[in-house]
Amino acid sequence: MEYLLSVEEVLPLSEHVFRDMGYHEDQIEGYFAALVDTEHAQAKSLIVPRGLYVEYELEALSRNDGYFLIGGKEFYPGKRILARLAAARSIIVFACTIGNEIGVRIRSLVKQGSSVETYMLDSIASLAADNVAEAVQRIAEKRASARGLGCTERFSPGYCGWPVSAQKTLFSLLPPKPCGISLNASSMMVPEKSVSGIFGVGPGMKRLAYGCDDCKIEDCPARRRMT
Repeated sequence: MEYLLSVEEVLPLSEHVFRDMGYHEDQIEGYFAALVDTEHAQAKSLIVPRGLYVEYELEALSRNDGYFLIGGKEFYPGKRILARLAAARSIIVFACTIGNEIGVRIRSLVKQGSSVETYMLDSIASLAADNVAEAVQRIAEKRASARGLGCTERFSPGYCGWPVSAQKTLFSLLPPKPCGISLNASSMMVPEKSVSGIFGVGPGMKRLAYGCDDCKIEDCPARRRMT
């Protein structure tokens, strides 16, 4: 089932945008604060949040061989993710997006040379896409809780050492063009402000911190947001 979410539910708060840009709310200059408000309003008119998920029985998982199996498909996400999924009964595969229009606006700003506005709108869009993923997981968590089960944190190809090429296999377990999302030749999602991935479901499972401090991947977007 595809979920259509409200823009208000996923639009990030201004203070979250400031933090994502590397500012504390009380440190940002009035001029830039006003620009954020302008781009925030622009984003609200452009975002179309949609998401879906499919739950698969965990058929096999081998930490020694480095893979797990769902829907007859093998995934090799790395030791960190496998360790978190080892006790799962099932795996949820999800995809979500905020649509294409905001990406069109961002590219238009780039062509105009409006670097500050581009940076702000891109930050808002990225945070909104993450919020859609969060909203989809909360729906799944509510249903899992009714069965006495919990969920792990989300994992996406391209993070935690999981190759982005896994997107092709991941998307083979979703409906065709889920939420209007497709993959290009480099396994990147179109629209670009989209999120896909997995999380585990099982007894006693709960979300944990990602442990970015111990990760050796220096150019990870999640790490950049922490600094």
